[in-house]
Amino acid sequence: MKLVITFTVLFAFIVHGVTKAQAENNKECSYIVDMSQVVGSPRGNEDLDAAVKDSDPAAIRAAIWLGADPSKLVGTHWYEIGKRERLNVLLIAAVAANDLDKVNDLLARGADPNAHGHLDDIMTPLITASKCASPRMILMLIHSGAKINDHASYPGSSEEIIDNSSALIWASYRGDPKVVELLLKQGANPNNQEIISFLNDRSHKFSPGTTPLLTVPPLPVLQELLSSGARPNIADLNGETPLMLAAIQGSYEKCFLLLKYGADPRSKDVGGSTASDYARMSGHHDLACWINEWHPGAPRPINKKKSC
Repeated sequence: MKLVITFTVLFAFIVHGVTKAQAENNKECSYIVDMSQVVGSPRGNEDLDAAVKDSDPAAIRAAIWLGADPSKLVGTHWYEIGKRERLNVLLIAAVAANDLDKVNDLLARGADPNAHGHLDDIMTPLITASKCASPRMILMLIHSGAKINDHASYPGSSEEIIDNSSALIWASYRGDPKVVELLLKQGANPNNQEIISFLNDRSHKFSPGTTPLLTVPPLPVLQELLSSGARPNIADLNGETPLMLAAIQGSYEKCFLLLKYGADPRSKDVGGSTASDYARMSGHHDLACWINEWHPGAPRPINKKKSC
């Protein structure tokens, strides 16, 4: 049987734990802060001029996120939109910097805790906090009205969604059990699925249909999600399940936990491959045998060396 290993699988194979996820997040958080310093960029100002000419408020907001100078709108009825959107840019940057005092000040001045912004990725303050900030920041945003199951989307557009990951998906990928536990206690849906539009050709971090479990989080996060009702058999649009991705990592512990909570080892992806096939094609032959022979009530694996 030919195993179809998609981008998601290859990505999961490369990212084994929280270290790389944290490094990526730290780099992105720094970039968000740096981008917020840009005011009066040529591209942003050019886009702003065109947006004003077209009387397009959504395009005006997008231009501000690209660094347009909102002072260019002084004397027009668009100025309030531009000024408020600049506050939102600064809010997301302050969240990325984990600056509680600045976030509190910006919220008091009218920044939107549910703003959808465009810097590099598409984000909201809460999604940014799930990538970059502390549990205290997350609580502040939620208490200020941030929608916990809100998804990021392109500002002003209901058609071309570039990245609609939820805060919990990003927190799971980040691998911080305290943040994940907090979001779940505040009502985050452990089965939220990311559905990315196919109207663009951007490179995405997650496959369409990703859930928190499909980020292949570290064991403590995996346990927290499963015990909070995350369904282990939800597959992404490629048919890949959390068990398949855990099998690629060669993790007996993750596979055992998923199977214990009801993961189906017989599930097949769009190419007809099972979790056992994924393990075998990734060089984890003993794990492939163990998955094939697993049954409800089977004990935790002790002797992992087994041939089949």
